[in-house]
Amino acid sequence: LNSALEDINKAIEINPNNYNFYFERALIEYENQNYDNALVDLKNILSQYPNNAKSYNLRAKIHESTGNMLEAESDFAIANSLGYVETEE
Repeated sequence: LNSALEDINKAIEINPNNYNFYFERALIEYENQNYDNALVDLKNILSQYPNNAKSYNLRAKIHESTGNMLEAESDFAIANSLGYVETEE
């Protein structure tokens, strides 16, 4: 995952306006249990794209992982209201 993180950081340097890169970095940080870093990227995404359901869903998973169940429930509800459907990967 560290090489993936390095690659996505380079992609962000090249194209800092592509929110998909920030989401991918947040996902990597989540998988590494670097929740604070992931939350920073998700906050930035949601400030520019407040209807981004997959960002709410990932943020909900982070809140769930850290025991913040009220925040998790709220973000899961927002993601669902925006049409997010969990798929098997």
